[in-house]
Amino acid sequence: MIVIQNIYTKKIYSTLLKILLFFQSKYTLYDIDDADYCRHPPETIQYFMKKCQISTVGSHILLDYTKKFSKKVFLLTSPVNFHNFVKNKKK
Repeated sequence: MIVIQNIYTKKIYSTLLKILLFFQSKYTLYDIDDADYCRHPPETIQYFMKKCQISTVGSHILLDYTKKFSKKVFLLTSPVNFHNFVKNKKK
């Protein structure tokens, strides 16, 4: 399995990954958990969403966005940490 994450530039690394996807698109996963398409030109992000076999996202907004480009999208949310939560002592 090839997992691709946080690629949004058009530099050498993303170009090499695109070549890899050209030859091997089976068993590939694109993971996006930030709205990088808002901060960077979306072309590279959309390319990986289209070409990877599966996409995973970290929010419902990303889920809706990614469904436009990927056939298989899965929502993987992060657990919520309750830092201010105090357990009751056992009696």
